[in-house]
Amino acid sequence: MPPMRYLFATNNQGKMKEIEYIFAEAGLEIISLAGFGLSHRPEETGTTFEENAIIKAKETAAYVKANHPDENIAVLSDDSGLCIDALGGIPGVDSPILWAGKPLTPPAMPTCWGNCRACPSQSARRALCA
Repeated sequence: MPPMRYLFATNNQGKMKEIEYIFAEAGLEIISLAGFGLSHRPEETGTTFEENAIIKAKETAAYVKANHPDENIAVLSDDSGLCIDALGGIPGVDSPILWAGKPLTPPAMPTCWGNCRACPSQSARRALCA
């Protein structure tokens, strides 16, 4: 059996660079969806970051198993987004839906940053990852 490889279910190149660095430190091989020849993009229907990460990992693993049954590969995934307390935790799990691949521009940004400035501390806005 070939050595275990790891597939990180993301199309986000920035995320992939971070993960590659971590895995390289451990001497493990990790590849991106693109590196595996996939453009697979599961629909993120979860209500939490954790649920969306599980959806991406399971759907990608099922695709790999069905189409590449001889591969010795483990699928990893994550989901992340911005949560702003002053806005009731939004955009939260909807961050990618609202702003994926687009700059945060009016009308979203003035509202977002205006409410952030009203927050008493930096802890009132955070990025979460599952």
